[in-house]
Amino acid sequence: MSPPPTRASPSAWTASAFQAVVVPVRDSKVPHGPALCFDAASWAVFTGESKAGQHHRR
Repeated sequence: MSPPPTRASPSAWTASAFQAVVVPVRDSKVPHGPALCFDAASWAVFTGESKAGQHHRR
């Protein structure tokens, strides 16, 4: 993770911290369209289960 923000660059730290915890997902046919955002932990569980063939619809 990046160092804490300084008075000179609070937005740079905030942007990188945000990217580390949020995974935006878009429709590949509409790449500039809206995105669904998932927290990184949930996305990791979903992709891990999907790769292992363990994710099922409810």
